[in-house]
Amino acid sequence: MSIRDALIEGVRGRVLVIGDVILDRYFVGDAVRISPEAPVPIVAVKDVRDVPGGAANTALNLKGLGLDVDLVGMVGVDGEGELLTGLLTEKGFRPDYIFRDYRRTTVKVRVIARNQHVLRIDFEDTHPVDESSMKKVLSNVRGPFDAIVVSDYAKGLITPAVMEMIRNLGIPFFVDPKGKDWSRYRGAYIITPNLRELSQAVGEEVSNTDEDVVRWGRVALERFGLERLVITRSEKGISYVSRDEAIHVPTTAQEVYDVSGAGDTVMASLVYGWLAGVDVQSMLELANLAAGIVIRRLGTHAITLQELLQEIEGR
Repeated sequence: MSIRDALIEGVRGRVLVIGDVILDRYFVGDAVRISPEAPVPIVAVKDVRDVPGGAANTALNLKGLGLDVDLVGMVGVDGEGELLTGLLTEKGFRPDYIFRDYRRTTVKVRVIARNQHVLRIDFEDTHPVDESSMKKVLSNVRGPFDAIVVSDYAKGLITPAVMEMIRNLGIPFFVDPKGKDWSRYRGAYIITPNLRELSQAVGEEVSNTDEDVVRWGRVALERFGLERLVITRSEKGISYVSRDEAIHVPTTAQEVYDVSGAGDTVMASLVYGWLAGVDVQSMLELANLAAGIVIRRLGTHAITLQELLQEIEGR
């Protein structure tokens, strides 16, 4: 089946996303003068937008591709937690799968002036989740599911014990990783690091060449007992690395407005392609295509089937 056929015919499947949900807040305006108090721009804010980010954006991308999606996440006992839970409920996610912990809700504030990203401010609390709470939440989740996506933003939800719970479900799972120790992701079908995350995992600066990506990708596979990596490489595109195969799909030149959330889109596209039964080359092409669309948008944006079809038809 071709990518176009898969998008036209649609794919049926149910996916569980587990990970760190984030509130992405945007202050958008103009910067026309410099502050007299310090050599920094003054941004006159004209619009404030709150959108679900992190694991929630991954779930929204999957939903935008027409899949049936449930989301398990964690927010704090604060106003931002209530706001984020409300936004997710409006999008059709079950609020009882978003549990509350006595911590600050993760909020990423981005200041945008004339389409330029001026500043980001993070509010977060990253201590590990109470595992008994997580076990209780997972026990209430009702399947069956065709796939699980683990969206790890290193905010405390995805602990080794939680990964063991996920493995015990016996469902194929995909991981968007964080941190240096990927051994907790053992058993994943595919792991999707970017180049910086791969460098952190292997403890070396991996250059953005096909040869280095394959070499260090296989070091990571061997070191952590993994099977497959899909590595996003910015302007160089995307690469698939297994122990006996490597595939590289270059990106097409285009204007980049905002890369936030592009990794979530790549993950959702890979899962969609896998459920469609297309080959690895087609999965990578689909992911590259989808990422190319979202980076042309300002702010976190979830891809849709219609956007992908329009992009394919326009080529």
